[in-house]
Amino acid sequence: MHVKDLKSYDEKIKSGKVACVKFYATWCGACQRFAPEWEALKEKYGRRAVFIEVDVDQARELARQYVEMLPTVMFYQRGQRLRDKTFVGGNRSEIERTLSHLLRD
Repeated sequence: MHVKDLKSYDEKIKSGKVACVKFYATWCGACQRFAPEWEALKEKYGRRAVFIEVDVDQARELARQYVEMLPTVMFYQRGQRLRDKTFVGGNRSEIERTLSHLLRD
């Protein structure tokens, strides 16, 4: 699910499910390489978690608040950002480990 503004972003992260958010750009090579991994994670965990995609060029306000490098993946639980669960560069194994851990609760 793609979001472009702060209001819809807030609504999605407060859905009650674990939220996994990917910040990316279409011109970013690392983001393009990570895209199939992201899709595989969505396929595997999509029924139990919310997957949110934010194109930094279409949502500049969000990008300025949260992103320094691309791709960036962060997690929310019960509407609260888990600051120690932010990953840069698309490390699927770390992201999947985090999802598995958060979804055990």
